[in-house]
Amino acid sequence: MPRRHRRRADEPDGPPRPPRTTAEIGAPPGWSAHRHKGGEDGPDYTCPRCHRFVARRSEHVVAWRPDDEGELHRHWHTACWTSAVREGIDRYRWG
Repeated sequence: MPRRHRRRADEPDGPPRPPRTTAEIGAPPGWSAHRHKGGEDGPDYTCPRCHRFVARRSEHVVAWRPDDEGELHRHWHTACWTSAVREGIDRYRWG
């Protein structure tokens, strides 16, 4: 009969998870955007372009105008952000 692998009490639970990070990406003048690596639990966001859910645990784009001081940041699907920049991001203005 095969044995099950049982972890000893003093063994760690596995390799540590890498921390959630963001990396700045290109944005039109007057905008700041970061690629957000998901991984947090919590409610999902709504994409301003397609109005569908952006899963908090997925990789996506967070964008805002620097003059808004991050108060009006929005979470976009990566493809929606790329399309919105190409179409003209100001048509998706909010606030």
